[in-house]
Amino acid sequence: MNSKASFKGNSEKNSERNADAYDCIVVGAGLAGLTAANTLTGWQLPFDLPNLQKTEAAEKNRSVLVLEKSRGIGGRMATRRLDRFVDASQDQVHATPRPSQNSPTVPGVLETIEDYGETIVDHGAQFFTARTDPFQTLTRALEAAGVVHAWFYKKEFYRQAETAQKESSTVKTERHETPSDRFTNPNEANGLGEAHYAASTGMTAVGKVLAGGDFSIQYNTTVTEISRASDHSGWVVQATCSNEKSARIQSFQCKHLILTPPVPQAMALLSPSLQRQIDPQKVTALNNIQYHPCIAIMIALSPDCNANDFLLSDILLSKNGFFDNAARNPGSPIAVVSNNRQKRQKSRHCVLTVHLSHDFSQRHFETPEEQIWQEILADLIQIFPKADWTSKQCIEERSWQRWRYSKPANSNKHAGVCFVNAAGKPQPFASLLETRLEQNDNSSAEAQPHTGLYLAGDGFGGPRVEGAFLSGLAVGEYLSSGACGSIENPLQESSR
Repeated sequence: MNSKASFKGNSEKNSERNADAYDCIVVGAGLAGLTAANTLTGWQLPFDLPNLQKTEAAEKNRSVLVLEKSRGIGGRMATRRLDRFVDASQDQVHATPRPSQNSPTVPGVLETIEDYGETIVDHGAQFFTARTDPFQTLTRALEAAGVVHAWFYKKEFYRQAETAQKESSTVKTERHETPSDRFTNPNEANGLGEAHYAASTGMTAVGKVLAGGDFSIQYNTTVTEISRASDHSGWVVQATCSNEKSARIQSFQCKHLILTPPVPQAMALLSPSLQRQIDPQKVTALNNIQYHPCIAIMIALSPDCNANDFLLSDILLSKNGFFDNAARNPGSPIAVVSNNRQKRQKSRHCVLTVHLSHDFSQRHFETPEEQIWQEILADLIQIFPKADWTSKQCIEERSWQRWRYSKPANSNKHAGVCFVNAAGKPQPFASLLETRLEQNDNSSAEAQPHTGLYLAGDGFGGPRVEGAFLSGLAVGEYLSSGACGSIENPLQESSR
């Protein structure tokens, strides 16, 4: 997958590339997109990642570009600062690390909350778990670097895993040898349960680390349409690139294209002529992948409030700061509540993150904020009975985020049989169109993809942070290894 014009690294390293042609373009700088970009370029990050880093991939000098519509990274692993609730993911190019002793330097990641100058609040994903070897490898490295920490533990998953293990050998609960007991199977370590991880300076910090790979990211770039090159040599990506003063139209070309936005948004980018070339079975399967909405409310409490009135405790968890209200009060409009000060002990102010239930969010996605507030107030009082929510001095600031595609309601394995490997098992990404070079008559080798269009994300890998990672990893490895020949009934075309 050699490029006509190659480059390395982030924006300041781009001077070598000629025109806007790349080996691969990834749309979206969320976890799936950043993982795919790192996989294609050999995981050139400043710490050891056994079984992920591939020097031979880096030696191929692939040119990879990530296009991100916003000013920051991380997707739904989103963080805001308290002062005017600014998106903290914008700080990725200005952050300066202050590594702790014996920790590797991680460019672009703030180590201490004080570096932000104000309190930070996660308003997307509140935590993540690590259940597979590849994601545990990354999580161990992030924890050793001080980027993430185990926030709380929960036993439910391991009870389920133990039951499943008796029925199938596919569930692995073996001990993982690491410097930290947190990575030991909780069934062997004091029965704490499954670790749920949070980022020490906000969930977007994970994206900031992954953005340091050997590829480029272009921000404020909204893809408007994707079409096929006239000679079928790849893909043409039309985008609007904007800044505070102006906007311009820019065109990119690539051999391989990976789309990581939620499936409905990704499909809307394909030109009508391109959509007509996709197998109708695949289109039906993609349309079956649905998403739950979620309304998130960030509540900054006044310093005059008694912070102890807002402490969260859950008897099922070994650490406080998170409350699963949906499990205890089915039918409540409030799903979960997080106390960001308990999550990060050095946080200057007490800020709550309230996620409303999928059903409530669906019904009230367009409802005015004040009306929603009045509907959930009684439930807030029930969760925090000592707090005086009616006092004007209680709340200093409120901010809202409406996630239209917060979490897949189903995934590839429930959507159809189009996206499977040779063994008939669901693969965590979708291969939509591939063009294969014709082989010589005397060649017995299977033709490898010359160009390809792919969809990836948690809609394919599963409705968790780890699902997005696994999807990005799978599509990156698929392209790196040329494993496309193993896909069942792949779409094959001759190069024209």
